[in-house]
Amino acid sequence: MARDDIVTRMYSIKPALMSHINSIGIGITSEDYDEMMKQSVDEFDEYRTYFVTFRWYGKKVRNTTK
Repeated sequence: MARDDIVTRMYSIKPALMSHINSIGIGITSEDYDEMMKQSVDEFDEYRTYFVTFRWYGKKVRNTTK
């Protein structure tokens, strides 16, 4: 799920990112971006990339003795 989330986000920010890249003159085309994304997804699968995450949850106790 994390891989899919990252891929979706990278494709969704492509227009803004390409606009920024073009404005500073890096010279990456839309096709280059798509190819880099394809290679990234392939590497996720090839190297079985994973993420370790930690989450903490808490609940604030309400004071009901008023």
